[in-house]
Amino acid sequence: MLETMLKILKSIRNSFLLSVLIIFNVSAKDIRLPKDVGSGNTYTKSLQKGFKKYGYEIVNKKDGHPVRAGDKSIRFELRNGDCGEDPGKWSDCESLRQRHELSGKRFRGKSWYAYSIYLPKDFKSVDPVKSAMAQFHQKGSWPTLMFQLNWKIKSLIYQLLSYFNLYKTLFYIQKKIMSLKAKSKIIAFDSKKVKNFFNKIGSTVEIKNEKLSINFWSTSGMMASYYELLKVMSGWLVKRGIKRSDAQKYITTLFLALSEDAVVNSKKELKYLVKESQTPKGLNEQGLKEMNKKGVYKSVINTLNSIHKRLNK
Repeated sequence: MLETMLKILKSIRNSFLLSVLIIFNVSAKDIRLPKDVGSGNTYTKSLQKGFKKYGYEIVNKKDGHPVRAGDKSIRFELRNGDCGEDPGKWSDCESLRQRHELSGKRFRGKSWYAYSIYLPKDFKSVDPVKSAMAQFHQKGSWPTLMFQLNWKIKSLIYQLLSYFNLYKTLFYIQKKIMSLKAKSKIIAFDSKKVKNFFNKIGSTVEIKNEKLSINFWSTSGMMASYYELLKVMSGWLVKRGIKRSDAQKYITTLFLALSEDAVVNSKKELKYLVKESQTPKGLNEQGLKEMNKKGVYKSVINTLNSIHKRLNK
């Protein structure tokens, strides 16, 4: 059994990414660790360029440093701006990452790894920024296993990205944005990759230029009005003796069904749904006529125009 003891001490400051052990293959100068730190095995710096002298240090128990087994441990320190790179291969500086990391050599077959991480009581989280403490890589792919610190709900984002296997597309978008050196430069995205990314977490509507997006923003300004309509209808039921929970459940479920029907039939004009939902002299026909007579829908158009005008200023 190969036992690796790794400790992290107090000086973890403003870190974006801190990895203490990665199983990966790199070609660089070997670092032989003591037997009570890395079982005497050889490691390398994951990224050679930009690795600071204070990045890692072998420390002793006799000097007051925490050690779980033996007399020594390894201390990692990461400061704001400590991003490195392997020229032509990978750059943390272009990928919104910072790290000081040692990598073990590639292995085949079955191996056992064990390590310990020490976090002092005054350790400060940089949530929502991800802090990775260790990771295992497989050849030519993303980490198969990563240990990271996320104190709040933001970690859900990373879990969703992992679940839908969206890391590659996210990095692709990220690198495109980072490559922008001047405001006048156009970023050319592969629309299929970007669309696939957003289709996993919602629906995508492609537009020809940024100016057209203002039209969509204008309609999104009606969300509160939509909820107000649900609230008014629920309140009307409550005044007539219906329990509030039942009233809200009925109204919200009704409009959910209507919305789902509209999405399913979104390829045809919505005017057909308006027509199909009415019967001669029926309740829906009455409701539509009275709303039109009172100018409700004209008021909606006027409100959208007002929001659009504000966005164009």
